[in-house]
Amino acid sequence: MKNEFIPATGEEGIALCDDTDFALYRRPDETHYTLVADAGGAASLPDDAPLEGERGFLVAPFLYGTAAPSGLPTLLIRPHTCTQAPVPDGGGFSLSATPGDAEDERMAYHRSFGRAYRRFSTSSCHKFVLSRCHDVRLHDALDGHGLTSLFFKACRLYPHSYVALWRTQAGGTWLTATPETLLRHEPDGWHTMALAGTMDASDPRSATPEGWSAKNREEQACVSRYIADRLRPLARTWQASATRPSLAAGLRHLCTHFTFTTGNDVQLRSLLNTLHPTPAVCGWPAGEALAAILDAEPHARRYYAGFSGPLALRGTTAFYVTLRCMELTATAARLYAGGGILKESREEDEWQETCRKMQPMLRLFSS
Repeated sequence: MKNEFIPATGEEGIALCDDTDFALYRRPDETHYTLVADAGGAASLPDDAPLEGERGFLVAPFLYGTAAPSGLPTLLIRPHTCTQAPVPDGGGFSLSATPGDAEDERMAYHRSFGRAYRRFSTSSCHKFVLSRCHDVRLHDALDGHGLTSLFFKACRLYPHSYVALWRTQAGGTWLTATPETLLRHEPDGWHTMALAGTMDASDPRSATPEGWSAKNREEQACVSRYIADRLRPLARTWQASATRPSLAAGLRHLCTHFTFTTGNDVQLRSLLNTLHPTPAVCGWPAGEALAAILDAEPHARRYYAGFSGPLALRGTTAFYVTLRCMELTATAARLYAGGGILKESREEDEWQETCRKMQPMLRLFSS
């Protein structure tokens, strides 16, 4: 992938070589995207390193801030190059792919579900989030033009989502179009959200909170309680919105927004460690849920269900949970999706939820 051409404005571009780590991102509802590139390669940040004074595009794995070693670094792509440009209008780009063995994937999920579900009778686990993978083989090799075309296509398809593509030598190439904010700084303070529960947006019951099942409402309430409990010791002031359905890429989720302020002595890393991983991507209690995940899932989550975003770039610090995502190579893609499992969950329902959550990435392979 030498001399890749990344469009920056209508007729201009930036040539990136193999050893250049870069990220492209577009925040929700914005019409411009940002390119951040570091010719020296992304920096690996120690777990205890303060983030104050740092600047760039931050990528963190799922196991960020947990006791379990992930084998994956938290990466910072420093802005040796940082440009903004409008997301270009649609083109004729399409990428064909052949899915992996559906029966094998279904059986793997069946084994994982059964293994994790037994935790309800052997531990104090109240909820865990079980994920799975879906592998596809690309018909044509994916080069630099293809990567940026995929990113722009995701931006056009999902204007209300945070869309990001990053490629690093240490962590590989990832694309996400996620609805979930982990932590965002605004003039009135910090913002986060409790986002959980899933319904198809075509179901008219999903438009109002009253149309949601008790299981979905409890799942979202669990995340809201967690965030409120975690914020109380750190926040100087905080408030929560009413819980309402939120539309994202053909699905609806129940969402509660939180706004809070802190004292000057509270560091950004402390806030991230406090919030991540939420019960929306791990479960509750966190220790028991993480143990169930590590025991039951046959794959490593890597950067799936971690987070990424700009750190002090152009006056913005905002991190989003890496959901609706896939890891890319030149010839294949691995999609990730998960769902919250409670005691009353049914395996087939949860399987179908993961299928729905993979649709945003699968749509990128259609014309």
